[in-house]
Amino acid sequence: MLRLRSISQFYGDRQVLWNVDLELPHGSATGIIGQPGMGKTTLANCIMGHLPIGGGSMVWQQRGARAEDLQAQPAEARARLGISYLPQGCQLFSQLSVEENLLIALLAGQQAGHPVLPTLVSHLFPALWQRRHLRSGALPLALQQQLMLARALAPQPDLLIVDEPTAGMPSAQAEETGERLHQLNHEYGLTLLLIARHTAVIRRTANAFLLLHHGRNVAQGHVAELDSGAVDEWLAPG
Repeated sequence: MLRLRSISQFYGDRQVLWNVDLELPHGSATGIIGQPGMGKTTLANCIMGHLPIGGGSMVWQQRGARAEDLQAQPAEARARLGISYLPQGCQLFSQLSVEENLLIALLAGQQAGHPVLPTLVSHLFPALWQRRHLRSGALPLALQQQLMLARALAPQPDLLIVDEPTAGMPSAQAEETGERLHQLNHEYGLTLLLIARHTAVIRRTANAFLLLHHGRNVAQGHVAELDSGAVDEWLAPG
């Protein structure tokens, strides 16, 4: 589905990513982990076209379609290709209703009209759907966070990139979010790329990981290897 080879990225003269490789097969769930400032969000922004890459290749292939050079696609076209990104701290249109927020996201990811919200939104978020006519800014924080995830899902992407999906959540809500992401991957076949500083949600949801340290891919493998202690030194503060 998505294959990155030798991705490099620069902020001016400062190199931020160094020859990063990543492969996301259809239906996989992969976690990118590392301390803050190690290049995790930068890599996501490169995939989405918000930042240019300084070297390497990005190949995208939807099911049943031919492979194509993702770099040739502008940022606004990548959602229509089936890639959705939920950045950390994503904000809602607080004066609009829940349903209006979802419809805006849906239309942004479509080539043409037919603004019909997918049934998975009502199935995964029943409490939110019951309040779809309410102003989103009036929702409790937990439902606002559900709405941000639901908005990323509205265009029915093939790949969902989520940056720090449980940041700032109490443990019960974080566990619920992890289970919902797990359900999206296992029951709906959605390919996931999860970005996190801590490994809890990665262990719960992903089947593979990539560890970035100062922009370099220093470890990767099956998520079970996170329990071996082999990556602990890279995740320790300092």
